[in-house]
Amino acid sequence: MDTPHYVQVRDSLLQKQIIVSRPQTKSYNFKNDIGMNLQEEIEQVMNTKLRNRSIDEILHGITNMSYELPKRYNQNYAITRYFEYCFITREEFMKMKSVNPLFKMRFSDGKILAIVDTIGGRENEVMNQTIKLADPRILTIYPRQAFDLYPIIERYRAIHMMLGDLELIADNRVIIEELQMLEEDVLFELNQELEKRYLPEKKQCQVYYADSAMDENAVFNHLLSNICENYYGQAPKVNNELINRKQITSQIRRARDIIITKLLTGEEVTLLHEGTGAENTIYRA
Repeated sequence: MDTPHYVQVRDSLLQKQIIVSRPQTKSYNFKNDIGMNLQEEIEQVMNTKLRNRSIDEILHGITNMSYELPKRYNQNYAITRYFEYCFITREEFMKMKSVNPLFKMRFSDGKILAIVDTIGGRENEVMNQTIKLADPRILTIYPRQAFDLYPIIERYRAIHMMLGDLELIADNRVIIEELQMLEEDVLFELNQELEKRYLPEKKQCQVYYADSAMDENAVFNHLLSNICENYYGQAPKVNNELINRKQITSQIRRARDIIITKLLTGEEVTLLHEGTGAENTIYRA
């Protein structure tokens, strides 16, 4: 079949809803006959059943943009520090007096604040507010393009809600599979658009930190390592798998406290240079 004829037939099948496009797999599937107009159901849920939630609450856990690791710093210091992405509206960001509530809400070593602005073109305001907050642990990312992804986000929320509606799906495997396919496609599209706008390597956004803007040719991950080296540069290097973790056992906690007490009080530590006890191995790390 020649290309023009193929395109004509494909478009006709799409228009008649005999087939559907799958962007994630770059393929076309035959549309299932499920006995209802699923698109109308989705629209109805979008218009009537979705409650207000913060943009960060919605996107946290469903996007591919969750964390960034400062690779050079982690390698040099034998530790795993990480920066967490937080999506926040420009209005919420401009009202902030401190970023401490963000660190209390979810722990991380640094925050990457992805600014959501439906108008755009307010780089100076965001940069000045970043400077005003004066916290070396944060960076702000401001896209060049105004944020226009709310319709995709609301569509995802509606589909996700419908998958949890037992009365609607009623163990109907065809409806469940159709909704799951739609959810996968919407998430794929959403993540593509978010990454295009907010990943610095795509060069479609501006990055602000401390009192500077990141140079367009700079490597973002190098900047994260620089921030950690400046802020956490005096942290001891503890290359021991027993203690270099978020949750440690009570035995290892006691060993850690013994070592710290000895160091702070000037006690003799030469005995820790040898032996296989928990205090000995951690001290030598």
